[in-house]
Amino acid sequence: MQSTCRLMGFTSGRCSRISLAPHERAIFKKDRTCGSEVKLAKFIRSGLDVLFVGLNAPSQSNSNGHWFSGAGSRFFKLLAKSQLIVPKIAKECADETVFGTTEINYAGSRLGVIDLVEDLVMTDSRHVRFTQHHVDSLLDLIRELDPHFVCIIHSKVTRGLNARGNLKSQLNYWPRGAGLRGSNAEFFVNYFPTGNAIPDESKLAIFQSLRGRVSTRRGTSTS
Repeated sequence: MQSTCRLMGFTSGRCSRISLAPHERAIFKKDRTCGSEVKLAKFIRSGLDVLFVGLNAPSQSNSNGHWFSGAGSRFFKLLAKSQLIVPKIAKECADETVFGTTEINYAGSRLGVIDLVEDLVMTDSRHVRFTQHHVDSLLDLIRELDPHFVCIIHSKVTRGLNARGNLKSQLNYWPRGAGLRGSNAEFFVNYFPTGNAIPDESKLAIFQSLRGRVSTRRGTSTS
């Protein structure tokens, strides 16, 4: 089935590039080969307001070809509740709009997303293993793209960066300032949005704090 996504996506098993408006243009990188197992695009470009960092592609979202599109995924719902995006949007193709454009993002903010382990499809994160190369590649990319804020949304990513990232200060929940050597990005750490007992209030509070920092950075009001 041909995708209508405004990104570099899969079309009948072949990679196809769909043109973006100049203000939406991004670097949409795929895995090394078009036929690789991971089918999720990386919505990344220079000058992002927020770069979200997950662990790896789960099987259902990967089969759908869209980030956070699995049956139980609540990521976009929490973004809407925190007003990082307005209004709510169906998760099945939400990544195209939220990460591919700025149409419904708070104050026109530019949002991107990437995984620490980009070359693995696995739903159970207990079986996901990362290497020093994964950590170094992610941190090098953050330095290159220079986002204003980095929001980590998986505890295993946080542990990996703390253990292997040679950070200036250890990451923990809530904002931690500029913790990466060679980058001015401010780091936020949030709880994984799905499949745990952490109440929504805790997750929303962190996303709302992030929205406040985006507001300050962009000179807008959070009211």
